[in-house]
Amino acid sequence: MKKIILALLTTCSVAAANAQMNSILLYGDFGINRTSSDAGSSLGTTTRTTGVVMPGIGYQFTRHVTLGIQGGYEGRQNDYPSSSNMSSNLTSAWTVGMFLRYTENINHTFAFFGQFNAGYMGMQERTDNVGSNTSTVTLNGFRATITPAVRINIYRNFALNFNFGGFDMAVLTGNNNMGGTRTIDNFEFTLGRQMNIGISKNFGCCIHRHHSDDEHGMETRRMKTSDDDDDIPMPKKAKKVSKKAAEADLD
Repeated sequence: MKKIILALLTTCSVAAANAQMNSILLYGDFGINRTSSDAGSSLGTTTRTTGVVMPGIGYQFTRHVTLGIQGGYEGRQNDYPSSSNMSSNLTSAWTVGMFLRYTENINHTFAFFGQFNAGYMGMQERTDNVGSNTSTVTLNGFRATITPAVRINIYRNFALNFNFGGFDMAVLTGNNNMGGTRTIDNFEFTLGRQMNIGISKNFGCCIHRHHSDDEHGMETRRMKTSDDDDDIPMPKKAKKVSKKAAEADLD
């Protein structure tokens, strides 16, 4: 009985130690931000609304390093006052690429991580000008971000993630519907200026889980067999077989 309890404790300890290693990470970040800037009573107020959705999936090689693919969509709308030459400006951007995450666990509940994203970015910008045609610009290029965040484990590898901005770099080129060209070479430092909230879940790989179950089952069966062997009346069976064999020889 003591051996069985010891085996169960050992199995549980190994499972807890490998809860994050060799697992699949699935996450999704989302955020919304609304700001207003007042340029004076005569010029009015400009309002900017931004929404972000960024999902990703990756493989966690160690307790610290995760590598995978990520994508995202960002929508931004600027509403200008009536005194401006523009009534509104709408920007839609989408990204797809790779991510690298490094996690440093503090305890079973809290952890810090930094994530690096890099990949393709497409953007379309539409501007409604007062008294003139609508201008549309389509751009393509590269985007890279570095984001520090805090992870709070809730239940069974479900976690809430909070980040407060970071570093954002984008290089885009494209054309507008008027025949002109446009280039965006942007670098932003947004740490502390915005907040995104996300949720993540680590799924253990089936191969490792089944392997542990098999080993545990084999060890249990092995110990059970050794206990049952003591109760089998082997000498009696051996005598019966020997008597039959002797009678067969006499015939």
